[in-house]
Amino acid sequence: MRDDGEDVNETMENWDEDKLKEVVEKKHGEAEKKRPTTTIICKYFIEAVENSKYGWFWSCPNGPCTFENG
Repeated sequence: MRDDGEDVNETMENWDEDKLKEVVEKKHGEAEKKRPTTTIICKYFIEAVENSKYGWFWSCPNGPCTFENG
């Protein structure tokens, strides 16, 4: 039994939009706050667009890029 008041059998299907936003913010909010914000566009992104390689499965070869990718 958990002491934090949350139901262990709770599933995502029962969440409303507010609960979903809360969970996403909890999971991804801190990581995004630590990343620097910039308006510089990644050179790998520009090359991928120019060479028609940018698409659904494209990922930045720079890894988790600190520059804007699209």
